[in-house]
Amino acid sequence: MSVFVFPGQGSQIKGMGRELFDSVQQFMDAENDINDILGYSLRELCLDNRDNLLQQTQYTQP
Repeated sequence: MSVFVFPGQGSQIKGMGRELFDSVQQFMDAENDINDILGYSLRELCLDNRDNLLQQTQYTQP
């Protein structure tokens, strides 16, 4: 089992996780499952942060 942990709420910034998304094979293998569970693309959320969603609890808590 693999676990991917981001810093606590309030420390999210656009672009966070770039190295995880692009170089950690375990994450890349699980990315589609993660997105299916969340109902959105974690990569797009973190790298693009459209509409400042990283500031909203429902996106920072999962």
